Amino acid sequence: MNIKSEYLKAEHSNPFNYTGSKHRYLKELFEVLPGKELEYLKVLDPFVGGGDLISKLPKKWIIKAGDSLPQLIEMHKDMQNGSITTDLALNFMRFHELNKTDEFQYERLKYEYNKSLVHPACNAVALYSLICHSNSNRMRFNKAGDFNLPFGRRTFNDNMQKKLSNYCEWLKSAIVKFHYMPFESWNFRDFDLLLIDSPYPNSVATYNEKNGWTFNQELELYTKINDADYHGVKFVYFGQTWANGTHNPTLEKWANQYNVKILKDTTHQCSSNRKNGKTVEIMVWN
Repeated sequence: MNIKSEYLKAEHSNPFNYTGSKHRYLKELFEVLPGKELEYLKVLDPFVGGGDLISKLPKKWIIKAGDSLPQLIEMHKDMQNGSITTDLALNFMRFHELNKTDEFQYERLKYEYNKSLVHPACNAVALYSLICHSNSNRMRFNKAGDFNLPFGRRTFNDNMQKKLSNYCEWLKSAIVKFHYMPFESWNFRDFDLLLIDSPYPNSVATYNEKNGWTFNQELELYTKINDADYHGVKFVYFGQTWANGTHNPTLEKWANQYNVKILKDTTHQCSSNRKNGKTVEIMVWN
């Protein structure tokens, strides 16, 4: 079987929303990924987020996935080791009387989670339960480290259950290890392929709203990718040269060394002088 055909069969999305998901760009990604001749590829995704990219890769590929948010990595690990499954999540939510209309029960669980009143073994499933009922099914923490999204009038519906079940099934058969580790700690030369979906410096999200992503980190990432490229490592990188009217000339200059494809361009729709101005999202690869 052609591996690129295998990519396209993996249509399920990841089990929770995460800012910057690239699910809508999978077709473009698959067009530049290596093919059948490299079945046992060593892959690094140092900004794994919700796992949307890695969960579409061939099961024979050897994947390491990292992130600097410990709660996120623990949730992935619990989905992998069976501590979070569809049935366990349903039972936990029923016990805590979570549903799409009862804001009080949601706020009570949020308080218990933030005050460490939940049993440690249930931390990850408690967080996942909050995500399933939060605004936009997302994850966000404040400066104190507390989960702080408001109630979203959502619940663990059939679609969410299917997403979780599919992701857990993929994890059982995939060769993937999750690491709580910043990108600076990885040696990019140790891999055959890098999937880089780093924070966008011109946007606000869980990973960069508290100075979690700096200009110096962005420059260091470019340097590490350049070094990996020099040593024959393939990479695919996602970024924005414009974000809501704010230009990122550093990325633009760096990207021009490689292949670049525009994935989203709102130039013709928006004025860069107004709040939601010009946005240009790109994919870069060698």
